[in-house]
Amino acid sequence: MVQWLVKIVKIVLYCVYMCFKVSTTKKVLEFCSGGKNFNTKGGEKEMKIAKFLTVLAPVFFIIGAYGCVSTTDLNTRVTPLEERMGRLEQAQKAGSVSLDADLKKVEDAAARAEAAAKKSEESAVKAEAAEKAAVSAADRAETAEKKSAKQFELMQKK
Repeated sequence: MVQWLVKIVKIVLYCVYMCFKVSTTKKVLEFCSGGKNFNTKGGEKEMKIAKFLTVLAPVFFIIGAYGCVSTTDLNTRVTPLEERMGRLEQAQKAGSVSLDADLKKVEDAAARAEAAAKKSEESAVKAEAAEKAAVSAADRAETAEKKSAKQFELMQKK
């Protein structure tokens, strides 16, 4: 595994050298490959940088590998969420169906109440007409009674 990490570090350092033309990166590559020893002017500083980079790069790769989420971890977290979403969708559909049925019942009840109100208005109009007819009949009966009482008195006088 260490050889594998060293190869990856060499590839990354080579890519950095090729992209950015950083001379220190080239020297680090030579040091990793067993080349120069950096005994030139300022070589100790470059050697410290090279050692630091050779340790730092694998550390970043290891941290990156552990920081990634595997598909099994992702599935174990997503599956319960999918189940909850499914249950919520079913509840929503059932709720909307129930609401539609309740709305239809309310509309039917409103229509029946409206029909009953119309019938009661018609009955009230008929009752008022019957009351007027009864009052009129009572008035005529009174008038007829008065007439017959007068005729009776007239007949009595004769």
